[in-house]
Amino acid sequence: MHIEDNEGDLLLTKVAFSKIETSTELYSARNGKEGIDFLTDKNQNSIDLILLDINMPLMNGRKFLAEKKQHADLAKIPVIILTTSENMNDVNFCYKHGANAYVKKGVDFTDYLNSIKAIETFWMKTNLYPSNMA
Repeated sequence: MHIEDNEGDLLLTKVAFSKIETSTELYSARNGKEGIDFLTDKNQNSIDLILLDINMPLMNGRKFLAEKKQHADLAKIPVIILTTSENMNDVNFCYKHGANAYVKKGVDFTDYLNSIKAIETFWMKTNLYPSNMA
C-alpha cells in the first residue's frame, strides 16, 4: 500500500513497480486517514507492506504511525517511510514510532526506480514475514 498525497508520486510508484516486473498489487491512499480506513476495513490481510509519505493533509505520516499503533491487527505490517524529507527530526520520530525503514525519494526517475527496486527486492523477496501474515 502506498500512502501519498502527491498524484505524481503515486503514478511514479505505479510505473516503477510495473518496470520491475513484479506481481505485487499496489493499493493507494491519499492521506493517512484513507490509509487507516482502508486497513481497518478488513483489508489488512491483503497488505504486506506500507510505503508512507510524511507530509500529507488531513492525517500526515506521523499521525498515521501513532494511529497504526492503536490497532494491534496492523502491527505486523511493516512501514517504509518514502519521502523527500532528510530532516533528522523526521527520521528519528519515524523510527521511534514504528517505521521499519526510512527511504529518501530519488531526485529523478532512475533514482526513484532504484529505490523501489531495492524496497521490493528486500521486503517482498528477501525478507521473511511471520507465519501469521497473509
